[in-house]
Amino acid sequence: MTFRDYYELADPLVLPIRGKGYEIPPATASAVVRYRKYQGLIERLQAGEEGVVITDADRITDDEYQRMFLGSALDEMRADGIHPGVIEHAATTAMGDAMAGREVAERMWNSIDPKASKPEPTPAPETDSTPSPSTDEATTTS
Repeated sequence: MTFRDYYELADPLVLPIRGKGYEIPPATASAVVRYRKYQGLIERLQAGEEGVVITDADRITDDEYQRMFLGSALDEMRADGIHPGVIEHAATTAMGDAMAGREVAERMWNSIDPKASKPEPTPAPETDSTPSPSTDEATTTS
């Protein structure tokens, strides 16, 4: 028995943007695990679970998210001047491919409104929203 070429077995994700196909490398296992952990923490916070803390090490920035799921294609897209919203949609599609499979990724990519498939943003921590007198004065318009 001989080993077949990887790309004969695994169909790479190629996203067409402006007539160019961007080949998205598969997400690493560590990226998928980190993202699942982060999403789990967010879900627990949204469910109102007490004692859940998202540390700076847990938090995933937009750039990290895009890098995790687009890999080297992110640099290529930026160099080609692809709009940030399209890059975000590509990252979300690649995340869908990594987490749920190609069929889900295709539905996400082909959705009419790319924003509809974007994951929910991280909820801001609840704080006292009473403005201080100096803040109130600074934001008051005459």
